[in-house]
Amino acid sequence: MSDIFFSGNWEGEYTYEENYFQDRRDICVAFSIAMEVKDGLVKGHCIDDEKGGGAANPAIIEGFIEGNFISFLKRYDHFWYTENNEVNHVPSVPSHEVHYSGFFEEDQFVGKWEITQQYIDGDGFSHELAFFGTWTMKKA
Repeated sequence: MSDIFFSGNWEGEYTYEENYFQDRRDICVAFSIAMEVKDGLVKGHCIDDEKGGGAANPAIIEGFIEGNFISFLKRYDHFWYTENNEVNHVPSVPSHEVHYSGFFEEDQFVGKWEITQQYIDGDGFSHELAFFGTWTMKKA
């Protein structure tokens, strides 16, 4: 596959795995990605379906494609989270990063996503949370 093939508009969905918060499990969120691939580098933006609990504004994506493997980070313009199926925006806090990786096979990308968050508790101890899910994406 070539940079020209991978450049363009893509439609997909992501799901949350069992380690995610109870109210988000078994939810599929549709998204669309417009990406440009040049010399294997991926740049573009992603729009999540707000009805599925996604962010209101497009996220920036940056990464690479090597052979049929893709890896990219998705960054929103600010931090947001869902609680009790309600989206909460925190514009003063920087976005979390979502790392997507997967393979192009049988006319679609199939892979996993991961969010890793670090925080310091009230006693000053550092902790790390990791959340996972799956995703697929086809050329629009």
